[in-house]
Amino acid sequence: MCFSLVLILFLGIWTNIKQEKLKNKLFGLWDTVFLNVDKDAINYFNEHVFVDNFSVQKIYNKVFLQGDTRVVIGSTDESFFKLGNVDILYGRMPIKKGEVAIEEEYLNILEVERVGDVIPNDSKVEMLRGYSVCGIVENYSSRWKTVNWDVKYINCFVQSSTEAEINLYVQASEDIIRDI
Repeated sequence: MCFSLVLILFLGIWTNIKQEKLKNKLFGLWDTVFLNVDKDAINYFNEHVFVDNFSVQKIYNKVFLQGDTRVVIGSTDESFFKLGNVDILYGRMPIKKGEVAIEEEYLNILEVERVGDVIPNDSKVEMLRGYSVCGIVENYSSRWKTVNWDVKYINCFVQSSTEAEINLYVQASEDIIRDI
């Protein structure tokens, strides 16, 4: 009986560890996202002792195309890629205006194929017309939408000084998130 109890306990712990590894692989290390926060929230998370890590995303524009297709244009800090377990497949992130890093599945929508291509002047996404592709980002948003369908994940990463919405991806213990 003791052996069975230990075996069941071991299997439960092992299963939990495997699920956590799979979650981290598919969705990254962040535990929660705070949508459309103000700049004071960034200071709060900067100073919060028990927040392990967080990432700031700024959304500048959302372009709705046919059906459910939408292009979300914004920027993020470097910690997003670590927290989200998202890779830059080719090239780099934009360092100046007129450059864009695009999520791989959005290349066709923007009528480009590779780093160095320029988004055509007749593109349906007016804000990006004439932008040069400087990087291609691994597909992540469709995977994340299966869990958080109402979050607007950035598909096109640019440099800009204007902002419309700020989203924070936070890594912290469950108790801390409940308190926040």
